[in-house]
Amino acid sequence: MGHINSSASPVTVFTTKMDVDKLNSELFQKILPSTILFTLLNCVGVLGNLLVFLVYLRKFKTSATRVFVMTMAMCDFLVNLSALPVNLVYYRHMYTISSPAFCTITYLVLRIPLYVSYFVLVCASLDRRRRVCQPLRPQLDARQATFLLVVPVILTAIATFPFVAFYTGVQFATTTGLTVKHCGFQREFPGYLVKRTEGIVLAVYFVVGLTLTVGSYGHILYRVKQQNKRFRENLACGGGQKETGLSVVSSSISGRRSEEEAENTSHSYVESRDEERCVAQPEGGAGEILVEDPSVSSLPARRRTSVRVHQSRKLLASKTTLVMFVLTITTVVCYLPSIILTGFPELFYETDLNIWVMNLIVTKTYLPSLKSTINPFIYLYFNPKFRLHFRQFLNF
Repeated sequence: MGHINSSASPVTVFTTKMDVDKLNSELFQKILPSTILFTLLNCVGVLGNLLVFLVYLRKFKTSATRVFVMTMAMCDFLVNLSALPVNLVYYRHMYTISSPAFCTITYLVLRIPLYVSYFVLVCASLDRRRRVCQPLRPQLDARQATFLLVVPVILTAIATFPFVAFYTGVQFATTTGLTVKHCGFQREFPGYLVKRTEGIVLAVYFVVGLTLTVGSYGHILYRVKQQNKRFRENLACGGGQKETGLSVVSSSISGRRSEEEAENTSHSYVESRDEERCVAQPEGGAGEILVEDPSVSSLPARRRTSVRVHQSRKLLASKTTLVMFVLTITTVVCYLPSIILTGFPELFYETDLNIWVMNLIVTKTYLPSLKSTINPFIYLYFNPKFRLHFRQFLNF
């Protein structure tokens, strides 16, 4: 490869395609550790998100939550499916494939599914807050949720299409004296201004979306805590207060009827011998997974029913809230480095750049796709109901 001859003063400048190919090969060898790691993770994510989509499609009843989860699973599936080949091709042939058309495709493919998935997560958090904290108000059904997906698409279009025309092949000279190209924004006007504007737009989207999501789940947790407190107070009362306790639970359960019917599957009961026992809902919905408290069996029959209903409702709210909250934390951790570095000038890949620095840059690029890989495991670990349906789907 090209080098500076220490015994002679002139600098050797290389311009042949063979020199560029050799430079590509050397760069790819340096980033090979991170490339292999994220290749394996993306392959796992493709399979995991496909299974999440199919399980919700086959095992869960039509509902707004089902629409949101399936949309996020499909976006994550596209992220894992597209990020892997596009990045592999780009990093292997960075300085020979950086044409304007390829740069445009790379920009859109690597951003649109990520942004849509993030905005859908925000919509799902707002829907959960409305169902739990405002149960008596009209709730979204599956059709309305499908139409609502237009909003994430519009926001994604605003965050991508105005900037894609400026994301093209940038020409620069390497330390070897070789002039090459790579995909990015120009460092002169208007490229640097467009890149900074893109960073501001993404930062605003991220902060506003995070505020809405955290506020929604914080309100849910506060509401559930207050309801549990009132229920314990009513349960502790004797005599004439028994009816009051039952009426409070019946009122809150009737308000949650729409959510439970949307969340439940088409089966009348869900059974599991390996995990938790299932208790049937008295309102005719499907059973919710819960472990029965031994102290409940000592109560009168009518009060025992109210306690079981309350425990079932509490489990539904806590499990769904926990899953969505963990999804939010994962999204923040994986998206934040990319959002922060978007507004800064891009680093050029040079042969003399430290190997660890190069692998960290590649890791920053792949981090959003890592979030897509983790999501299926979050559903599997934190949601017993999904775990049961997942096993049933695999057995089928």
